Amino acid sequence: MKGVQYLAGLLLLLFVQKSICKLPFMVTETVEGLLARGQGFTTAKRHSEGTFSNDYSKYLETRRAQDFVQWLMNSKRNGGSAKRHAEGTYTSDVSSYLQDQAAQNFVAWLKSGQPKQE
Repeated sequence: MKGVQYLAGLLLLLFVQKSICKLPFMVTETVEGLLARGQGFTTAKRHSEGTFSNDYSKYLETRRAQDFVQWLMNSKRNGGSAKRHAEGTYTSDVSSYLQDQAAQNFVAWLKSGQPKQE
């Protein structure tokens, strides 16, 4: 049993000694590491600011779209008896078609050379 205790004590002593020996190297590495991380920090800061700006822009676009839809819904409720645009478009299309037909009939009549019908 005492042999195991001596072995554990010896291992603990070696571990502590290695930790103490590495401490000065770790301090210099830490200072150099901090300098290197400081340069990386500015890059990370710029990246985070860009990410924030991008997310905020997306939020504002979404908010504008929601406001526009809300405005459309409110104007539709308040407008009430406004005619639909599609109905006006259909009427306009029929009128254009009838005018084209009349023009084609007139040109066909001119080509035929028949006298004017009264």
